[in-house]
Amino acid sequence: MSANNSSSETHSVLRVLLVDDQPIIHAAVRRLLADCPDIQLHTERDGTQALATALALAPELILQDLQLDEIDGLDLISAYRAHPDLAQVPVLVLSAAEEPITKAEVFARGGNDYVVKLPSVLELSARIRYHVNGYRALRERELAFAELLESRRVLAERNQEIEARKHELELLNHDLAVSAVTDTLTGLHNRRFLRTFLDFTQIDQAPPARQIERRNFDAKMAHDDGVTLFLMDLDHFKRVNDEFGHDSGDAVLIEVAHRLRQFMRVGDAVLRWGGEEFLLVARNVGKDMAAPLAARLLDVIGTDAIPIGQGKSIHISASIGFAPLSFLTASGARFSVDHVIGLADAAAYLSKHAGRACAHGILPIVGALALDPINEPIASPEFISSVEGLRVQLIKISAGQKAR
Repeated sequence: MSANNSSSETHSVLRVLLVDDQPIIHAAVRRLLADCPDIQLHTERDGTQALATALALAPELILQDLQLDEIDGLDLISAYRAHPDLAQVPVLVLSAAEEPITKAEVFARGGNDYVVKLPSVLELSARIRYHVNGYRALRERELAFAELLESRRVLAERNQEIEARKHELELLNHDLAVSAVTDTLTGLHNRRFLRTFLDFTQIDQAPPARQIERRNFDAKMAHDDGVTLFLMDLDHFKRVNDEFGHDSGDAVLIEVAHRLRQFMRVGDAVLRWGGEEFLLVARNVGKDMAAPLAARLLDVIGTDAIPIGQGKSIHISASIGFAPLSFLTASGARFSVDHVIGLADAAAYLSKHAGRACAHGILPIVGALALDPINEPIASPEFISSVEGLRVQLIKISAGQKAR
């Protein structure tokens, strides 16, 4: 293979491969194109090597004879078209044959043009430039399309990365939100969760639209079959830590949390209220259901001993107080959740003073005078006195008492 120009190639140079086994044709074509500096001519005399030469050179046009030693020119055109690197390279047949059937076969095999040799320099150079420019335009379109596909692929990958990152952030935000309302020791929700579960934003601190939403919520929760709060305070828990160590105390808290989690129904919530206190928010618990539920809680917590390690186990009991969200103030407004928790806390305080391992419930009396808003400190003598008045019903349930 040889070339008539050894200088470095530029985009303006048209790279042409001449395949012909006659040296005289090589010389004649070289003379024809001598005054065309934009056409860089490469030659191959061995037709059996033409395919390999074309693959190595990557020409922009193949100028080829049909009558070649040891290989048929038409078969060589088919070989070009069968190879992906040469399938679109223009093939200009330069032949002495003028029969229409030969020309038709050339085009059928994938040839692009047909010239009877030898043409004028004007015709040959014009045909070469026409086909090379068309080939370049085709390559540029293919390159632009490939770049478009690549940019779309990169964009799709980027979008996938963004979506994946967004999903990771959503999971992280969810985990952070869950951890913010979760007790790390027991796995139960903490007291922050109650604001989410019951949405107990105070009416006087909410905007007007929020106040209406809150009042609607209050009316729903004040239904006879509404929500009852059970506050459970483990008895003598400090003694557990002092006698057996804080690891044993943690084991007790974890086991009690497990028992309460197994006890709760769908729609209820169990929270670690703080220290050794737990809060059960029970939905659809009417006045007649509260006491049996408290009795079952006493049994769930206190019946079976709790393993605390090293082959030891202890029994634990709880003092329980409960109250429904159906209390009304003297003005007819429903008690806030904070006030109802105060009632349940006061009831648990009464259980402590009654000897522990029991439950007290503070229930409103239908038709009785409503309670005044609670201003005294929870569990103060004045508050206990108001609870023990005639404006509420006070229920006591002892441990082991059969639920009815």
